[in-house]
Amino acid sequence: MPVCKLCRERIDLSRTGVRARRCERCGAAVCDEHFHGGRSLCHGCAGIKVSVRRRSFIRKPATQTR
Repeated sequence: MPVCKLCRERIDLSRTGVRARRCERCGAAVCDEHFHGGRSLCHGCAGIKVSVRRRSFIRKPATQTR
């Protein structure tokens, strides 16, 4: 699976409608969220501010099993 250059998440190509796009300037693979279709550039090369989705790594409290 390719990895998006900007958000560093894997692009799951097995899902329907998901595509990996390639920037014409830098040649990097990016997800649909970070691709500017009109210019065929990634948001980094197009000069668009990149918003990265933040993951929450807070653990949920463990449930007691007795």
